[in-house]
Amino acid sequence: YDTATVVLHDDAGPEVRRSLAQHCSSLLPIAAPTDAVSEEIVRHRAARETTLTALICGADDAVAVLESHGFVVTVVAGPDDLLDVATNDATAIVFGRAVPAKLVLELARLVRATPSARLAPIVWEGEHGPVTSLRAERLGVMVGRAVDDRVAVRVAAMLRDAAAGIDPTAGDKNTVLSWAAAQVLIDRSLIAAHRAGTITSLATIDVADDVADDDLAHIVEMLTREFRRGDVVGRRDDRRFVVALQGAGRRIAVDRMTSLAARLAPDPEALRIGVAEFPGDGRSADEFVAAADAAVARAAHAVGPQVTPTTWRPVGERAVDVLVVDPDPVLGEMVAAMLTERGHRCDRLTDGREALERLTQSTSDVLPRVLMLEVDLGGVDGLTLLRSLRPSGVLAHMEVLVVSARAAEADIRLALELGAADIIRKPFSTTLLLHRVGRLLER
Repeated sequence: YDTATVVLHDDAGPEVRRSLAQHCSSLLPIAAPTDAVSEEIVRHRAARETTLTALICGADDAVAVLESHGFVVTVVAGPDDLLDVATNDATAIVFGRAVPAKLVLELARLVRATPSARLAPIVWEGEHGPVTSLRAERLGVMVGRAVDDRVAVRVAAMLRDAAAGIDPTAGDKNTVLSWAAAQVLIDRSLIAAHRAGTITSLATIDVADDVADDDLAHIVEMLTREFRRGDVVGRRDDRRFVVALQGAGRRIAVDRMTSLAARLAPDPEALRIGVAEFPGDGRSADEFVAAADAAVARAAHAVGPQVTPTTWRPVGERAVDVLVVDPDPVLGEMVAAMLTERGHRCDRLTDGREALERLTQSTSDVLPRVLMLEVDLGGVDGLTLLRSLRPSGVLAHMEVLVVSARAAEADIRLALELGAADIIRKPFSTTLLLHRVGRLLER
């Protein structure tokens, strides 16, 4: 089994692909171009012919571990002597916790600037602050508490990647960051999104305990290659990952993660994914993750979808899709009936004060997805209602469709400024109303 095996398949099903993946090195479609097949063969050949070598600086405890995994180890007396030793892409560099952070980062930059060693794996033992870890990982440095068997296997894989020409630095591709480093980037991106008034989505990926280590390694590799440079991919622990998608709304994130899930693991039971959206589901990385985790837990308990947005609820627990607030009971009942016929859960209110009490006393889990609001209401008019809801943050959890006979430009402009997503003037066509509501429900 030391021979690399490349298999061409003709639309093999998930079970067949899973079985093949356990016994071969690569799976390619039968229609793959000849150049692609040749490139894959060359890549495997380069990886298998790699000699595992390592330079150790201030990390004597790592020598025995690496040697037990077949590494040829050279111990360097001090950091100043490191660059005097011949290094190349086929040599890993391991720094101990005693080497100062500033020196590690500077030497890592020098290694990356050396043409013969720019792909060399670099490992740094010890616990480091989130900002320092982020800087190190951006230079392709793997940061961990100690060099153990798991780290040795990863370093061997990185050496084979380097032999195949795969760049470990994040400048050319994404990398799976430590959770401390990922938190820093996610929180910064949320601050930028808040200032720019844009949206951001976050997905949590939970891998089942019975997924084999080889399959887990495949998932990690896929995560490093599937996202844009501006996205953030972090690892909370061995089997939990986080992906922050810049500028993508919840619906787009669900579509992307659904497509990715089938490629990450053919077995849908192998992983579950929760999707949250900023600003509705949280204002920080921790709040974001908590909301997505809650969605995963709900779906797992109720045998829900593999990719679960925070808005999903089991049948019988799901919040209403549309809350119609209109003083005309006949019109409200007619609109609710039309929406119900199309599978949407609806509720109706006729008084603005009652609507204000209900919306401000509800948790985000039971708020409607769309508020269909008439401006001319008794008790509290629609514009006052919006103005009252804004400070509480309620509007971040739902879309507002204003429906009104008022034609004044000032009222329309004010409604939009207060948080309305769309406006329809009365009288309206039912086709137009259903289209606008459907579009808001898809957000």
